[in-house]
Amino acid sequence: MFDLFKSKARREKEAQVDRIGRNLFRQIALFRDKCRDGEFTADVFKERANHSYTAGYLIGFIDEKLSTLFDSDVEKSKYMTTVITGIFPKTGVSFLQTKYTARVLAKDLCSTDYATRVEGHADAFDLGIENGRQELLVWEDNPDYTPHLLTDFLMTGKINKAQPSH
Repeated sequence: MFDLFKSKARREKEAQVDRIGRNLFRQIALFRDKCRDGEFTADVFKERANHSYTAGYLIGFIDEKLSTLFDSDVEKSKYMTTVITGIFPKTGVSFLQTKYTARVLAKDLCSTDYATRVEGHADAFDLGIENGRQELLVWEDNPDYTPHLLTDFLMTGKINKAQPSH
């Protein structure tokens, strides 16, 4: 009902936000379904779904698109929350905030005994952001392309680097 009061431009932007959310959900759902079928344990699901790479990829993919749609940080934050809660209703926002905060703190912890653990977290998070951004750009340029790097990571536990868009 309230869509009647939204401009055509606003409805089109929200449709694009919905499209990216659906794609990300599709990538995660493919892995979730394999877990439900017994191909992976619940522990593997939790480990990979809660991995720094996963958080980085989600942020990179979503932020890349939202940055082209909205100028306001308030709107970007609103729609980031909308997408993330659509994928992970109860824990999504806190999951991303925790991983982002850990990444920010990683710079300060590199000189401590935690250096190796933090370095792996920071590298995975940063590569996830870059891969998410790159895949979004490729997908936008080529409608036949299907983003898959998040699914690939979830299925294998291996992080592959995205090919730069041209």
